[in-house]
Amino acid sequence: MEKGRFFIKNAFTALLCFCTALMFNLKFEVPEIQNDAGVLYNITENLRQSITLDFFATTIIALSFYFITLKINQLAKSSIRAQYVCNLILAFLWLFSEGFQIDNTLTSLYSSPGQVVKSILYVIGAAHLLNSIGNILYLFLSSQKELQELPEKKTVFAVFSHTHPYLFWFLLVLIVWIPNTILSHPASIESDVWDSLHQFFGWSEFTAHHPPFFTVLIGWFASFGISLGSINTGFFLWTMLQTLLCAAIMAYVLYTIQLLKAPYWLTLLSFLIAALSPYYTSYITTIVKDTPYSFAVLLYLVELVYLHLDWKQYWKSPVHIGLFFSSNIAMILLRHNGKYILYVMGIYLLFRCIFKKPAFSKKSIAFYGFLLILPLLIANGISNIVIHQYHVTVQKGESMREALSIPFQQTARYAKYYGEETPEEEKAIIDTVIDYYALAGVYEPGISDPVKARFQYTATAQDWAAYFKVWLKQFFRHPMIYFEATLNQNYYLVYPMQENSRFYYSTYVDYFYDHEFMNSVGAAQTMTFAKANDTRISFYKLLHSLPISGAFSNIAVYNILLMYLIIFAVHDRQKGFMWITIPILISNLVVLAGPAIYDNIRYALPIVYAMPFVTAYFIQTRRSR
Repeated sequence: MEKGRFFIKNAFTALLCFCTALMFNLKFEVPEIQNDAGVLYNITENLRQSITLDFFATTIIALSFYFITLKINQLAKSSIRAQYVCNLILAFLWLFSEGFQIDNTLTSLYSSPGQVVKSILYVIGAAHLLNSIGNILYLFLSSQKELQELPEKKTVFAVFSHTHPYLFWFLLVLIVWIPNTILSHPASIESDVWDSLHQFFGWSEFTAHHPPFFTVLIGWFASFGISLGSINTGFFLWTMLQTLLCAAIMAYVLYTIQLLKAPYWLTLLSFLIAALSPYYTSYITTIVKDTPYSFAVLLYLVELVYLHLDWKQYWKSPVHIGLFFSSNIAMILLRHNGKYILYVMGIYLLFRCIFKKPAFSKKSIAFYGFLLILPLLIANGISNIVIHQYHVTVQKGESMREALSIPFQQTARYAKYYGEETPEEEKAIIDTVIDYYALAGVYEPGISDPVKARFQYTATAQDWAAYFKVWLKQFFRHPMIYFEATLNQNYYLVYPMQENSRFYYSTYVDYFYDHEFMNSVGAAQTMTFAKANDTRISFYKLLHSLPISGAFSNIAVYNILLMYLIIFAVHDRQKGFMWITIPILISNLVVLAGPAIYDNIRYALPIVYAMPFVTAYFIQTRRSR
């Protein structure tokens, strides 16, 4: 009886591993097959034409997974049910992503019996792969209980790193990052920055579309450069200052990871990711508001950890208060969505302050509440001063336009695929808030900007109420179209089999709409170290494609790690960890509601930068259970 169960269990494991091996080399393009040859022929011939690797490679992959799975099953003491559910959901999301890769629809996944069989095999294989990854991660993190001290070494290097840990990390990060900054002289610039400068120098209306404070700040640096003889000098000064500030924050993160007594491998890995991942090295040399904003979020997370470790002592430290205020103010001023993290976390911190045990007095609660709110008031005050001083136009409805990317994309996709069956009355209602008759033509599955550009600023409250009634009606008619619209734009957040990178090559942005303006201010048309800069970018692309380094340059890897850490913490009742995931989850929601993630990885940088530190905090709270 036991032998029979053992055989059945191992046969089932072998089947799962076989599906996983197939998953890696199945293509979902529909092959040309005789339609009248029968269902069985359709399935077998479809599979034959869809396998991309030869039988030998597939066999090696399947056997490798089989023996790895046996070893995992031997080591695993218990299973986490929530993990199975999440893995299955994630497997389906990966499958849908395969369909979107082909033609931005899910049709290819079920268009024939052979396609359905491939989809089933893919989901089984992906779920097993994810379950194996989750089990390995759980076993590995569970073993990180005691920090093993390394033997003392009397070298100058070792003594310096021990006696001056923060300075050690700061200098080490600078040594790695400064060459990138120099090679990108005068600076790599993102197109939105040129739009900000266009407004600052009066070539177009100064609006609040981009954060006004950022527009003024980069305008000051550009003006200072011009006063010295070249705007490019101002750009280089910005990137040098940005490199120094980001290195200071990164060193603070590494120092805090050590302070949390994280394993040495995690401290080293965090440094290597910062040193090698193009998500770091490319963006610290680029003028774009997302870089300083993302590091401000990272600094905010570090300060929150110190606050949680010792609430009372924290507010007695001028350094911590200064860093906390600075991160809050920077998050508000550098990106419009920074306020979402701060407002939600502010409410959480106030509740924690009120219900903390032993309880604080009412006077203490009022004092701490004031300290939490004060930086937000300062940031909003600065923003209002800038708006007034520079006569910034705050377009009515602008915030609504930005916030409604998801429903607008859903409406546009509905118009594209079901426009003919849509009643004229509904079209007219939609047209009051967004130009309906342009939607089908401008709709792009990966980015919502073309659709949002049709926003009607004159819409009234009644128009919006009527629109959302129509939006709800159309949802109930074709709910899948809404799901597809949102997932088609954002599946890169959880689908790791797709490179998602964006590098900024130069100071002079060819695709910016006003070359006359860039020429008039003297933007450098060629980089100072052009060949070296091209090599730098080529190296970044190589790192995206290589094993290991490519994994750490993929947003989906970080989000899957986040998912597993949350599951593990809930399963083990790991108190004190979940709160730190709130800013990252909000950042993901902001990306979902944002204009794009593919080819715009800058929106997800707060998630990437935070996860190594969050992992260190996970291990620390796990030890202190």
